[in-house]
Amino acid sequence: MAEQIVARVDGEQEKQERVQSADLQLTDLSADIMRCVLLRLPSEPVHLAAVTAVSKNMRGLVIDDNGEFLRAFRAANNGVPPPFLGFFANNAVRGPRCPFFTATAAGVVDLSPPPSAVERRPFVYDCRHGRVVLHGLEENQLQVWDPLTRRQDIISAPMAYFTSEAYGASIICGCDAGAGLEDCHSAPYHVVVAFSDQPPYWRRDALSDENVYASVWSSETREWSDLYTMKGNISFDYMPSAIVADAVHWLVGDSSEVLQFHLKTHQLQLIETPLDIGDGEFTLFPTKLDTLGYAGVLGEHIVIFHRDVAGDAATADVQWNILNVLHLDNNYFPITPVTNVTTSAVPLPMDNVALSDSDDFDEDIVYGDQNYGFVPSSNLKVIGFVEEANAVLLRVVGMGVFMIHIETSCRQKVADYQNYHIVYPYSSFYTGGKKPCYHFQ
Repeated sequence: MAEQIVARVDGEQEKQERVQSADLQLTDLSADIMRCVLLRLPSEPVHLAAVTAVSKNMRGLVIDDNGEFLRAFRAANNGVPPPFLGFFANNAVRGPRCPFFTATAAGVVDLSPPPSAVERRPFVYDCRHGRVVLHGLEENQLQVWDPLTRRQDIISAPMAYFTSEAYGASIICGCDAGAGLEDCHSAPYHVVVAFSDQPPYWRRDALSDENVYASVWSSETREWSDLYTMKGNISFDYMPSAIVADAVHWLVGDSSEVLQFHLKTHQLQLIETPLDIGDGEFTLFPTKLDTLGYAGVLGEHIVIFHRDVAGDAATADVQWNILNVLHLDNNYFPITPVTNVTTSAVPLPMDNVALSDSDDFDEDIVYGDQNYGFVPSSNLKVIGFVEEANAVLLRVVGMGVFMIHIETSCRQKVADYQNYHIVYPYSSFYTGGKKPCYHFQ
C-alpha cells in the first residue's frame, strides 16, 4: 500500500512538471538566462538574425544600447571577425540598374533604403564598421544609417559641399578597442568630407584660385570642424575611400591620383597612382601592412600594388611596390582585352610577389601601349574590397561576383551577375576585434 501511495505521488509530480513545462514560454525566462542561451549560438549571422525577427524584446536582447551582448558574442566565438553580409551599390552610369543591396550570406534579408529615403534611391558614399553614408533627402544633407540598429543621423553638409562640382565622404568609427569600447554600433563616429570648387563667395577676395576643401563632422559635438584647404581643382571618382595611417584616401582625377587628408595634421595632398588607366578600373584599400593598397585587373592577373603613406606620402622617394599578383584561369574566367586603352607607368620594384601558377608572367612588368597582357579586361573588374576578409570582389560578366582572397587566391562566388560598377561591402553583425582605431584631432 505504501509503495502504491509513493508511486501515485511521484506520478502526480511528473504530471505537474509536464504541465508546467508545457506552459513555460520564452517570456518566462529572465533576460540574463536568455543571453546565456543566445551566446551559445553559432557565429553565422543567420542564427542571430532569426532571433531578432522573433519579437522586439528578443531584438532588444541582441542589439542593446551599449553593445554588451554583441561584444560578448564575439568573445564567445573566439573573436572571429564579423561576416561579410553583402554589399551596397549605386547604379552604373551606363546599362541596366542594379540592386541597392545584395546579400552574400545565408539568412540576410534585403536591406532596403531607410524609411527617410523611400521616395528615391539614396546615393551611397561610404560603408564602414556597420554604418553607411548616404545622400540625405535634401540636397544639402548627408545621412548616416546603421542597418542593424536602424539608427539614422541626418547631417547638414558644410556650406558649398553639394554646390561644388566634385565631392566625397568617408565615415570613421571612434570606438577604442583598447579601452574596452569596441562596439561600433554604439560608439561615436566622424564623417570626413572633401570637395573641390571655386572659393565661397564670402572668401573670394582673399582666395582667388580654386581650392580643395576638407572638413570633419563629429557625432559627439554634432558640429563641423574648420575648413582645411589646398590649392587646386580635382574631380572625385565616387569610389570607396581607404583609411590608412591616420589618413583618408580618395581616388580622384579618373583614378590618376589619390587625395589624402591626414586626420591629425589636417594636411591635404595628392599622390600619383602607379597606373593612369581611368574609368574606375582599380580600387583603394588598406593592407595588413598598414600601407595603401591599389588593386585591379591587368590582362590575366589581379595586380595588387601598395605603398607607404605615413608621413609625407607625396614625396618622390616613396614608390609603389607590387604586393601580390593573382593569376586568373582563362578557362574559368574568360578574358577579353579592352581596346584603345593607354597606360602610363614605369617599371616598379617588387616585394613579396606571388605569381600564383603564372608561368608566362613577365616579372619585369614593363608597361606599354601595345602590351595587351597588361590592360584591363572588358568582362573582368575589381569592384570592391572586403577589409575583414582581406579579399577583392571580382565582377565577371555573365558569371557573377567572386570574392578572391589576396593571400591564398581562394575564390568563392558570392552573388549572381548584375551591372555592378563599384560596390561598398557591408560586414557587421557582431563587433570584430583588433580593428584599427583612428581619431580626429
